[in-house]
Amino acid sequence: MADISKWSKRAVRFAQVAMGVRPKRQSAGSGSTQRVEQVAVGASLSHESFADLLLVVWQLMHGLGQRDAEQLLVAVMHYAGSCQLASPSKALCVRFLSKIIELQWSRSPTGGALDLAKLQLSDMVAGWALGLPKLMWQLRDRNLAASTAAAEALRLIGQRTRLLDAAASDTLQASLVTLFCVSVPGKGTVFGPFRQYPSYLQRTVLEAVSYCPRRSEKLSLAIRACLPEIASATSIGSLVEEILA
Repeated sequence: MADISKWSKRAVRFAQVAMGVRPKRQSAGSGSTQRVEQVAVGASLSHESFADLLLVVWQLMHGLGQRDAEQLLVAVMHYAGSCQLASPSKALCVRFLSKIIELQWSRSPTGGALDLAKLQLSDMVAGWALGLPKLMWQLRDRNLAASTAAAEALRLIGQRTRLLDAAASDTLQASLVTLFCVSVPGKGTVFGPFRQYPSYLQRTVLEAVSYCPRRSEKLSLAIRACLPEIASATSIGSLVEEILA
């Protein structure tokens, strides 16, 4: 058992460092606690290597203790925010975290032994989710795989999970506005990346919007400004009507 414990700690540490997070022990009175010190992302990780690493991380998260799982989740979120926008690993990160959210913050309890839905960790994961519209704005149409993964994650979070409370959902809507358009003094209406998306991605974004409770007037107006482009994709016309009703 001692050998297994030692191996698991080494495996967790290796995965953390590979994703750019170095654990560091810090004394705290009579005991000690572990804090996470972020370091530069390991640029040597290819897309294929990262995909293989995520398979290991998944197994470790579901095979070791709660604390190890939490530390690995934090490392994946760090890597998700640090890897290059154009990298295919960006979509992998989003899909991995989306699956974790689906299982751990589901509205219907999954009954698994792993329980990551703690208050502090929930706030961190919710913060990551609230940053997805900004990520999509940064990506525009340059990494459609990552943009699609982000839109699907937002749709899933609104449809199936309890991750975001009412206040967080309002914050999300404010961020979603920028995907459609914003009014800039001296420039007028500046359109976001939504108009550049293919129809399937436009539909996914609109489905994510449809699951937002108490949809804001500002978001509805931003969607209306994009109606000419949306109208060209007749398959989503009924969805737009439902959102704007």
